[in-house]
Order: sequence, then C-alpha cells, then structure tokens
Amino acid sequence: MSETKSVPSAIEPGDGLRILATRFRGRRLPTDRYDVWMANLGPSEKRLKSVLAGKIAWQGFSKPQ
Repeated sequence: MSETKSVPSAIEPGDGLRILATRFRGRRLPTDRYDVWMANLGPSEKRLKSVLAGKIAWQGFSKPQ
C-alpha cells in the first residue's frame, strides 16, 4: 500500500520509505524530510515552467500528458 503526504507533514514511525517526487528540490528543504529524491517522477521542466509562467492552468498541469 502506498500513501501520499506533504513534505512538511509530521514524520511518523510507520511511514516507511519517504520518496520526494519533484523535479527540483527546494533550497530550504532539509534532507531529513525524505529518504530518496526521484526527480524523474516529477513533471518535466518544460511543463513546470509553463505552469509557473501562467501559460497553462493547474487543471491542465495536473492531467497526465
């Protein structure tokens, strides 16, 4: 079974392996908040830049390509 949590949520003993699935790791994100960083699971750099620039809406961003 897998479960999703946000990075700032409390770390609990039964959490298991915590995977950070984002293209870019935040500058102030401490490495003790996750076990493995898998950038390839996050959105492509092109798609991420498009949503940040306002070229596509969140609805279009959150749908698989």
